[in-house]
Amino acid sequence: MLIIGLVLLVAATAAGDAVAQGGDEIGACEFKLGFKALRDQIPEVVGACLENERFNADNGNVEQRTSGGLLVWRKADNWTAFTDGSTTWLSGPLGLQSRPNGERFAWESTAGPGSTPATGAVIPPGAEPLVQLAVADAARRAGVDPSAVSVLQVEAREWPDASLGCPKPNELYAQVITPGYEIVLEAGGQQFGYHTDQARRAELCLQARRP
Repeated sequence: MLIIGLVLLVAATAAGDAVAQGGDEIGACEFKLGFKALRDQIPEVVGACLENERFNADNGNVEQRTSGGLLVWRKADNWTAFTDGSTTWLSGPLGLQSRPNGERFAWESTAGPGSTPATGAVIPPGAEPLVQLAVADAARRAGVDPSAVSVLQVEAREWPDASLGCPKPNELYAQVITPGYEIVLEAGGQQFGYHTDQARRAELCLQARRP
């Protein structure tokens, strides 16, 4: 009986290790919503969950520890990220990207000292990722740091078709009302006007030297 008991104990331990190494859950925890979507893209990096997601009262973030590191929804900029302690993966306007923890993408609104664009405009909820995408593009065109880009205007629009109000010659567009935003920026003495949808598309419609 003692030998049988030891065999069962070893088998149970091995099964538990298998779940911890490759399973979606450990115990009763699980991945949900944005955390699950990110983890499904890089399951071998994120690993298995060690707890359910929880609210961090110190910074307002939502966090979840995993066998590979930490999943985080950042309140400051509404991005979902995962870090293993040295590298961060983010689901951003260009899809899933990774970077060293000490660096930031131009479209991250919490990019650290000297990297957040100045703004005198009220940015509607949900428009932040598109504003950051436009800021990164304007900074590249003007040859300046994103911190030197000023956000002058962000307004909701309903474009008459899928061209976003910026039709290109010889291009055909779906004739449907397309909601989005008009974003006006200033960088390097130039004014940039962008028309966007409500997803990941920002079209440059105006680039003019400021008088």
